[in-house]
Amino acid sequence: MTKLKKKMIRHYLKKRKIKQLEEENLYLKAENEYLKKLRALVQERELKRKEKVRVIAELRAKYPFKMLLKIAGISRSVYYYYIDKKRY
Repeated sequence: MTKLKKKMIRHYLKKRKIKQLEEENLYLKAENEYLKKLRALVQERELKRKEKVRVIAELRAKYPFKMLLKIAGISRSVYYYYIDKKRY
């Protein structure tokens, strides 16, 4: 094999490796952004549940507990989970 062919092969392999690394980098960037957005959505949902629990706690003396849970769309266990979590 001539020096020119070896040089061309090395150049081709470097270009291929760079392309592979660029694709991997793009994938990791997309994965990172996806996970950040997913975490934000989870935190937003968590906040909404906390707000619902807070409203239920305020209205509990005035309206039936089961009715408030049904209106808020949360289970009794979720309600008590957040109430117990708030105490600590």
